[in-house]
Amino acid sequence: MHPTGTYNCYDCEFDNYTCTAGGSGSEPGGTGQHTGGGTTGGSRVQIKSEDIWEGINVCELQYLTIHPWIAPLLTFNRKAAENYSMINHPNANRDGSSPDNAFKHAFYQMLNTCSIGEESTRAMAEFHEECNGNLVGSAEDVAMDRHNNGVGISLGLALKSQGLCNNPIALYDMTEIAFHNGFLHKIDGTPTP
Repeated sequence: MHPTGTYNCYDCEFDNYTCTAGGSGSEPGGTGQHTGGGTTGGSRVQIKSEDIWEGINVCELQYLTIHPWIAPLLTFNRKAAENYSMINHPNANRDGSSPDNAFKHAFYQMLNTCSIGEESTRAMAEFHEECNGNLVGSAEDVAMDRHNNGVGISLGLALKSQGLCNNPIALYDMTEIAFHNGFLHKIDGTPTP
């Protein structure tokens, strides 16, 4: 059974895990995102119940059952990361071992850290990579994802400490800088880009 309820988060409302939020960005087809302080971007993002449960494993589901309030935020952040990546890192959503996917992982975990905090972000990121002692993917994929997730969490903590989690330019720039300066890892463990 999926938890339900009404969740208010700044300027978007989640009602039974449906969130509609939008912003006033200037990019056509831009993304809306919730980052702990509001939404930014140009297009409206609607989250439906089925979006929340897409691609999660039993460990993630168990954690979400205990912490249901984070489910819509995780989904909103995932969609924001996918939308931004689709435009700026086009292989991110198609190839899980691509350098672009390294960017998406870091960006997603940064958004999560800003909106749900470090503890829940680390827990969900780890459950996504390993559940009940079993790796979810190849050892190389998991190592790449864990590294890039950790970088994203560090970026989120840095932004949070500076009060910049609701600044879309800071969010994008921090992750792009990490990507272009080799702080993220490709599937073979070498630095991006």
